[in-house]
This record gives sequence, C-alpha cells and structure tokens, in this order.
Amino acid sequence: MPLYWLLTLQDGGTIKEKLIVYHQKKKSFTCEILEGVLPVSHYVSTVSVKAGKDGKTVVVWQGSFKRKDTSDSPAKKQGDEDATKTITAVYKAGLDTLKKISEAK
Repeated sequence: MPLYWLLTLQDGGTIKEKLIVYHQKKKSFTCEILEGVLPVSHYVSTVSVKAGKDGKTVVVWQGSFKRKDTSDSPAKKQGDEDATKTITAVYKAGLDTLKKISEAK
C-alpha cells in the first residue's frame, strides 16, 4: 500500500507527497511531489542519514525537478531560477528545522 503525506508550509500552502522507496538499512527514503503550491514539476528527492565525525550525524537531501510551467515562455515567477530558488529555500528551512529539533533533545 503506497504511503502519502501532506505537508503544510508556513504560509498555509500544501504539498502532497508519495513515498517511492524506503531503505531502512541505508537509512534513506525517496519521495515525489504529486501536487502542491511549489513552482516545480517532476520533483523527486532522496533524504539520507549517515554517521559523521565526532559522533555527529550528516543528513543529505538531494532532488531533481523541472519548473512547473514547462512552456517556452514561462509565466512570471515560474521560470527555472524561481523553481531552483524555491527548492533551495525549502531544503534550507527543512534542514534548519531538523537541526533545531535534534539539538533540543
């Protein structure tokens, strides 16, 4: 049975994702965005957790995507740069929040 979740962003927008692969042994998972407010399409990302130096943990979040408006002349704020800027901000906010939560314990 597929696993889905709905993320709610700070501004109230939502993103529906689907789990594609989960590797307990590799400590990683891969998901795709099915629908949402982000200016991207064909989004797939993998999050992995690895042991770092001095007992620390390293989290790597990487993905691939296209802009949502794939026409030759994308609408304003729907181009490649906007998609990249948005995903970069999402990754930064997500990783910063994860760091804050993990350090509070």
